[in-house]
Parts: sequence; structure tokens; C-alpha cells
Amino acid sequence: MKEKLKALVIEKAGKDWGMVNMTELTTDGKWILGMNLITSIEEVIKTSIKRGVPIITREVLEKLNKKEEK
Repeated sequence: MKEKLKALVIEKAGKDWGMVNMTELTTDGKWILGMNLITSIEEVIKTSIKRGVPIITREVLEKLNKKEEK
């Protein structure tokens, strides 16, 4: 059974936020690291709206995971 998408996770793919690496976070808490998609921030926003999920940065996700480990 495929897990549902919880959020889109992004990080800069260059010097600015024009192009980003995008991965997915599923409802079971898995962070799909192997599936990096380099795309424009505009496409990420369109995908977020279409799929009804938030966008978070990789840095925020890592900080949240560290808090949960404590």
C-alpha cells in the first residue's frame, strides 16, 4: 500500500531558491531521500496546491526529526 503524501520537502539546488531539490515526506514519517527532483520553485508551489500539501525546507524537517529523537 502506498503511503499518502504529507509534505513536499525542498532545499536550494543552487545559490538561490529559483531551482530546488524536492523530495516527499509521507504520512508514515518516511522521508524519500532517494527521489530528488530538481525543479523550479514555481512548479513546487503548483504541485503543493494541486496535491493539497504544505512545503517545508529540508533544514526544518531535520530540526523536527532531532526534536522527536530527544
